[in-house]
Amino acid sequence: MEVAVVETHPYYVSVQFHPEYLSRPLSPSPPFMGLILASIGKLKNYLSKGCRLSPRNQSDVSSDEEDISISSLSLIDERGVVENGKPA
Repeated sequence: MEVAVVETHPYYVSVQFHPEYLSRPLSPSPPFMGLILASIGKLKNYLSKGCRLSPRNQSDVSSDEEDISISSLSLIDERGVVENGKPA
């Protein structure tokens, strides 16, 4: 497995493995979750709260506490704030 990171960039990561094989619709792989959080400007806030992008023991079966879920994110689009996929 190889990974490259550019520390001075808000979110630059390249991987030579297939993180999408670990993704589920509401439990994305850590690289994808990081990309989404960085794209909406929430990565630093997410990490500063002690949230992890990569669980200690990543597997297809994980506890609810270790799941990385996009369902709890608040996304802002041109129409306003969207929470849990519904307009707020």
